[in-house]
Amino acid sequence: MIALALLAACTTEVPEQRTPDAVDLLGGSEVLLITPAALEEAWQPWVDWKNARGLPTAMITVEELDASEQGEDLAARIRAGLQRYAAQGTRFVVLGADAPLIPTREVSLWADAHLDDGYLVETFASELYYADLDGDWDSDGDGVYGEPEDAMDLMPDLVVSRLPARSSDQVSGFVDKVFAYERWPLTDYQDRALLMGEWAGTFSGFDFYSSSAQEALILPHLPSDFEVTRLYEQYDQYEGALDNTRQTQKDAFNRGQGFVLNFGHGSASTLSNLSLDDLWQLDNTDRPMLLATVECFGCAFDDPSPDHVACEAFVLAEGGGVAYLGNTTYGIGFPSLTDFYILFVEGLYEGLEDGPIASTFGEAMVDTQRAFPTAETLAAEGHTDRWTQMALVMVGDPTVEPWLGTPTALSLEEDAEGCWKVRADDQPAEGVSVTLYGPGEVQWRSETGADGVACTGTHPQATSVTAWRRGAVPAERTL
Repeated sequence: MIALALLAACTTEVPEQRTPDAVDLLGGSEVLLITPAALEEAWQPWVDWKNARGLPTAMITVEELDASEQGEDLAARIRAGLQRYAAQGTRFVVLGADAPLIPTREVSLWADAHLDDGYLVETFASELYYADLDGDWDSDGDGVYGEPEDAMDLMPDLVVSRLPARSSDQVSGFVDKVFAYERWPLTDYQDRALLMGEWAGTFSGFDFYSSSAQEALILPHLPSDFEVTRLYEQYDQYEGALDNTRQTQKDAFNRGQGFVLNFGHGSASTLSNLSLDDLWQLDNTDRPMLLATVECFGCAFDDPSPDHVACEAFVLAEGGGVAYLGNTTYGIGFPSLTDFYILFVEGLYEGLEDGPIASTFGEAMVDTQRAFPTAETLAAEGHTDRWTQMALVMVGDPTVEPWLGTPTALSLEEDAEGCWKVRADDQPAEGVSVTLYGPGEVQWRSETGADGVACTGTHPQATSVTAWRRGAVPAERTL
């Protein structure tokens, strides 16, 4: 007993003391993950990592929302929960399972696509239902959602993405890929971009090739020091371009690209010239990509056949990528999606209207959705902007930050009790967020000044400290 008393007297517990400069983030939900209870455990490492790097992230199950919210069906009850979380500051939502585990909302639209073969008429899943929180999307009560008379503005209030997983193994594989992209990345591919173009269609009797749009409208917005691979059907008309074939696409994907933009065709079972088997067998496992595309039906994730469509294979395969932006139905490449992607790429690498560059891939999508149409075009039945706004969908992780070039590496060491020194390229690193984290106990974030020092304070339940800055490989210490 005496020995135990002496041991207790000699044991010094780290005190709980937050510094004035540190922000207490515990309990926040800037990011909300919704998942079936069966997948909750598989998602936990992703939630812990986002919190550890200073992005407040909460997880709630579909079953909890189903029991606590009001609405005519499960989709409406989930949306009611999103309205509540958005009012509390949530900005990002990840729907962490495939349909029907997390249901879709079907809309019926027609559009004058300016094609020689007439109008488009389709019923398709629109994830904008979960992002645009105005009204209930069926104000006239006729059971048809998303009509002009249903009084939605079609402007997203949240950044919404889906991980179309059906098993814990699929979730775990995707989480590993996110870690490979932003936590422990290789640093030899982030300054690569891939542009793909081909015959797009016939307009007023003339054949149109999207290669010209890539060259004139997209390429000038990419960073000048990027290594850009251009795969075009009319490759011989553009110096340095390569033929846009299945093999050249496989080679480019397997090499790893920081960003891919496809101005070409596809389907539920193809991504441009790549088959589903090609996508499942991509071997860029350590170099995950971000991809955007105009192609039709590439992300019709509510389609029961095939088992997984192209966008799902892209994010669920060992290779492929961590985020995909495309369409659940026909993609109207011209004019609406061309206008959309000019602004999207500008927002990624230059900033929209001289504003800051988009912080995340998901924010780039939503910023562009808010910028490219007008209230009049969104309200006009049959307008291609209305169709495009409701057909666009993102799968994967909307919070990942697009790389702007080759990453620098951060180092992290204790400077004084509760303070941390961060360096990059052997120099003090300014503007780095440093987060002291212990799951469910502490999440204190501070930022380094010109001396590279940030003070968070100390907490007995802290398990890690992480230094994070865009464009850098993060530094972590286990406590």
